[in-house]
This record gives sequence, C-alpha cells and structure tokens, in this order.
Amino acid sequence: MNTTRRKALFGLVLFLVSIPLLAAPPQKNICPAPGDEAARRAAVEAACRHFGSAPKGWGMHSAFGPRGEIIDCLHFTCGASRPAAATRSDAGDRAPKRFMLRFSDAYLVHEPGRGSLQITAQGSVLSYGNDWQVRKLKPYLYHLRQDNWKGFYWKVNTSRKAVYKVKGGRFGQLGGSEKRTGINVDVVGNAESPTRFFLRFQDAYLVQPAKARPQVVAEGSALSYGSDWQVKRLKPYLYHLRQNNWQQFFWKVNTSRKEMYRVTGGQFGRLGGRDEKLGITVEPVY
Repeated sequence: MNTTRRKALFGLVLFLVSIPLLAAPPQKNICPAPGDEAARRAAVEAACRHFGSAPKGWGMHSAFGPRGEIIDCLHFTCGASRPAAATRSDAGDRAPKRFMLRFSDAYLVHEPGRGSLQITAQGSVLSYGNDWQVRKLKPYLYHLRQDNWKGFYWKVNTSRKAVYKVKGGRFGQLGGSEKRTGINVDVVGNAESPTRFFLRFQDAYLVQPAKARPQVVAEGSALSYGSDWQVKRLKPYLYHLRQNNWQQFFWKVNTSRKEMYRVTGGQFGRLGGRDEKLGITVEPVY
C-alpha cells in the first residue's frame, strides 16, 4: 500500500487490520471498534463509501489484540446504494401478515460462573434466558435448550468451538445422535474451561405475526417465544416493539418504508421521541 492510500484510509478514522478473529464471519472489520454507537455507525458509513457502496449491516465481535488481550471489533458488510424512493414498499401502507427483522449481529452468551444466559442482537438484549436450561457436563461441554424445544437440544464443545444439534439423547447426559450446526463459538479465557462463551448466529431474525407475540429465531429454532415482549401497532404499517427490561428506548418498525429505528425520549405506543435509524433489514410479508 503506498503512502497516499494509507493516509486516505487513516483519514476515514479507520484501522483495518488482519488480526486473527475468534470465529468471526467473513466480513470487513474495524479493530478496535469506536467507543460508542454513533461513532461506529459513522465509521461503517465512511468505510462503505470508501468501497463505493452503502452499509448493509454491522455488528460487534471479540478478537485478540497484538498482546493477546481481548478487544472489541466491529464487522460490517456493504451493498449497492439504493435510491431513497426504492425503500418504500410496493404494498404502500397496508398491514403485513407478518414481518421479519434480520440481524447481522446476534449471539447467545453464557457465563458459567454466574449461570447467566442472554440472547443479544445489534447491541440490545432480546432475552435474559429465563426460559432456557443449561447443564454443564464437563468444564468444556454443555447442554443448552429452550423450554419449548421438543426432541432435541444443543451440545456446546468450547474446546472444539463447535455446536451440535442432538436428537435421541437425554438432556444433561452423554449420548444421542448429533449433527454439527453452522453456529460459531467464541470463548473468553481457557477454551477447556471458559469464563464465558458466545454462540454467534449467521441467520438470526425476529418474526412478528400480525396477531401474535414475536419470536426470535436462529439455526431454524425459536430462541424466544416473546413472552417478555410488548408490541403496539400505531398504524397498519407502523409498530413499536420492546423487551420488558428495556427502560430508556424501544424499537419502531415502518414496514412501508422497510426501515427500523431505535427510539429514545418517547412514549411506547405513541408517536414522538428521537429516532435513530438502525441497519437492520425489514422484510414484510403481505
């Protein structure tokens, strides 16, 4: 890389490095990540402009720093720019039968020492794991399942950094027929006995039916059935969503424009507040 090009990249306030990532998706990376969400969004927009495109999605992951320390990194993808007029749905203002919110950064994190389990997407906790069960078989081997799963569960091997879907076995005991999933595993601490591990999903989304609770889905299985969520429809195409523990913000989804926002300073179920557009794909079904 010549000096002029190197200065141009630093002018974008980016430092793109090829350090070894912990099972991160094959996406562009900014390491270390900027300190707040607004700065991260600006960095992604600047980076995609550099590549001649527009942001498609972004998220956070962990990586090893130059001295072996764990640092936060930002991964992102870029896509073709779309005219503003093209963002509006052909269905106009009609109410959808359902809509999907597709996440570019979603993961389950478990901390064995505390027994905590959370499911997070785009920096917001979607589930606090109250409807999940975890069994530790060995310091590196775990069984996990959602309360409503029937006939299967997940086995996590942090040493091999692999997740398996197990059928015909007994939860909490070795045995059964297993098949490896496409879920990536990141560990913090010793992989043989981690202090924390992450299951990073490639295909996670939230689906909101017209007259039912939302579900969070990944790897073809429901991770949450929305018992701790609230949904308000303000207009046929406009929705507010929030997890019961969210205090300072909620999500607003406009299915007509296929856009999603994080709202602060407003009242849930009423128009108003400060909108921050999120890089989450909205897919309505009519």
